[in-house]
Amino acid sequence: MLTTANPEINEAIPLEVVGQKTSLLRVLTKEDASIVIKSNDPSINSIQDQAREELGWEHWWLSELLVDRFGPLKEKVLVKLGDHSIYVYNFWQELTEDDLRGIKQALITFSRYVPESVADLEDIVIDGKQAVNSNDGEPKNGDWLSGRASAHYKTLRLFPNAFKDSVHRVTDKVNNLEGTIIHELGHSINKKVDVDWSREFGWRMVDSKDIRALPGGEKSSYICDMPERCVTEYARANESEDVAESFVAYICDPEKLDEGKLAFLRARYPRKEITIVGAEAKKLEGQEVKLPRVPRLIKYLLRPGYLIKEAGPVHQ
Repeated sequence: MLTTANPEINEAIPLEVVGQKTSLLRVLTKEDASIVIKSNDPSINSIQDQAREELGWEHWWLSELLVDRFGPLKEKVLVKLGDHSIYVYNFWQELTEDDLRGIKQALITFSRYVPESVADLEDIVIDGKQAVNSNDGEPKNGDWLSGRASAHYKTLRLFPNAFKDSVHRVTDKVNNLEGTIIHELGHSINKKVDVDWSREFGWRMVDSKDIRALPGGEKSSYICDMPERCVTEYARANESEDVAESFVAYICDPEKLDEGKLAFLRARYPRKEITIVGAEAKKLEGQEVKLPRVPRLIKYLLRPGYLIKEAGPVHQ
């Protein structure tokens, strides 16, 4: 018997997410679970609401806000790097052959330094609506936003500005599209190096009274005691952007990077001699041009906290 207070283990709870129907099945171990639900309110409504929130956070295509923002899917591209597949969901305008080559090349280039980050990447989403500063409508940090990495680094989101016909702000040795992808992937190493990077290169968090305004109106609660060592003005925003900007320079134009930062990254992420067989980026057609679908069954564990284990998208 399924009760509101205590769902039976073998009974499934129906769930609808962005118009797709699935079922939630309770399991007893974390290893068997796709998502973890707070147990302080184990009612059916609470489980359904929490599941929608967690799934939307983990998978962009299960976020009602993003799906409404993006509108109809224009193109879907499959990028193959050996045995690994990355899907590009394009909600903007038709991609050119140069765009496809740029996306593929940026992924290949980054994989020679941090292959695990590229292996974790599942989707690249091209948002047809340019993001602006949330404070006053001005461009973020003096320029229109080009990209954004998801919190779990399984998805990169690109904006129209990423495709502008120009070189990247870090170096003229790479175009803006490739530099943007490398920059966003560069954020994936931040949690592994942030403590050492902050200590060696003078980053610290400041009190609320010392929060500073950045070009474009954004605020930063970080300050760098060695700003002259930052490779760009944008790198001075905070420690995370400093790492990402520095990684672009490290990979694409190491002579532009501060010697200490170059040595830091080279010691931890040396270039690897990796051969990727069968790399390609091709547009899909017909019935293949569609969003992923929610799995027919999602297993959940009742437990305090929000520990999440990936419930991977089903690409069809």
